Amino acid sequence: MKFQTGLFFAVFFLFFNFLKAKDKGDDMGAKMDIPGDFFIEYYFSEGSVPPPHHYEYGIAIKKADGSGVIRYFPDYSAHYKTPVTRSFKVSESGFAELFSAVKVIEGRKWDYETDKVGGATESVEIVYDKRVIRIKENPIAYDKVKPLYQKINGLVPAEIWKELKNIRDEYIKNYKK
Repeated sequence: MKFQTGLFFAVFFLFFNFLKAKDKGDDMGAKMDIPGDFFIEYYFSEGSVPPPHHYEYGIAIKKADGSGVIRYFPDYSAHYKTPVTRSFKVSESGFAELFSAVKVIEGRKWDYETDKVGGATESVEIVYDKRVIRIKENPIAYDKVKPLYQKINGLVPAEIWKELKNIRDEYIKNYKK
């Protein structure tokens, strides 16, 4: 009987702590500490196509002030000298999701395609705890880094993406060869 009572209290204790952790938004009470120097700079460039069909952009996200900024070129940066720049805030949960995606790729050695011709390119530089992770264009294991790229892009508010699309559509419409 003592064993059953002890087992009951052990299960009850674990279940109670699980519920308490869920109420806090934690996973079993494990809170992720995101370093204050956490910084990501992501870059996307559409493939080599004639103007005005190319576009490129960079997204920088900084934990220190909770900010993000996107610098968007609706064409090659050589043709469109000044980027369209928009700032946005990143929530704590956004940083937590992003940092979790970084931890998945941390410590991985990246091999790169050397003979890729054409197509879009993406790269990222991540800084935290005085460490730097650089992923150049065209990693062979793209499927491993793609979730990180999607999380970065997903932090830019939909209204900003819509505005940038409208700017690009207008640029294409008015482009003179």
